[in-house]
Amino acid sequence: MKLRLLHKVLFAQLSVILLLLVALVSINYIQLSSISSVLEQQVKELELSRARELTNALQQHFSEHGNWTYIQQSQDNWVHFVEAALQKELDDFELNRMLAPFPHTKEEGSSPPPPPPHRNPVKPWIDRLTLVTPEDMLIVKAKYTSEIWFVTPIVVDGVTVAVLQNGKLDRNERHHPPFFAGQQFETMLWFAGFAMVIASLASYLFTRFLTKPVKQLTERAEQLANRDFETKLPVDSNDELGELSHSLNRVSDKLARYEMQQKQWLQDIAHETQNPANDYPR
Repeated sequence: MKLRLLHKVLFAQLSVILLLLVALVSINYIQLSSISSVLEQQVKELELSRARELTNALQQHFSEHGNWTYIQQSQDNWVHFVEAALQKELDDFELNRMLAPFPHTKEEGSSPPPPPPHRNPVKPWIDRLTLVTPEDMLIVKAKYTSEIWFVTPIVVDGVTVAVLQNGKLDRNERHHPPFFAGQQFETMLWFAGFAMVIASLASYLFTRFLTKPVKQLTERAEQLANRDFETKLPVDSNDELGELSHSLNRVSDKLARYEMQQKQWLQDIAHETQNPANDYPR
């Protein structure tokens, strides 16, 4: 397959664009991966702190009752127990939510917009908690099973009475920051794909515009080879292609004059050759 200049220039431009996009996406991926790792570590530290608070509450509960009957009765009991253990965090969250400024409309007499809907900040974490006995018998099952991130033993009087298993954070869980980093990278991929399409179209149009004079020069050279000296190339620029077009036009003019002189010379020879023949007596 013969590659034309249009294809070569277009391929070169698309290669450069693709390399730039790959470099941009790679840099973005590295940055987002680093941010995601930092955010995930911060979430882990937060959940370790929560686990310590919950462990203290579980130790106190077992010391008072000697069993896990209450939290085994229903999932709601377990959720209420964990929320009570983390009441300080929930109170701080609710206070910050109430003190957050809300935009007011500029119209007089209009009421401010309602506050955002309440969201339990610890509920996604509770859904990943599992409580088992030292013999690995299930006490409370996690709502969403996942890989165990870390475990915290529940020790009463030097004896381990239960083990709290913290499920690993799901990167697709919308309530945690690492999900945002994944969203940003996905958006970046869509943007890169859209930019590649637009850049490809622009490169094709620009390449056609750039190679059009070359195509005209090629066609004009073919016409000169076929002794067509009448057609002239338009000289639309002052660059090298414009100078080459002007030179081909000059060559065409000179070849046209040469052809006219050649025809005139052949006619003169034919005339001179025929006249002596007509002078002989018959």
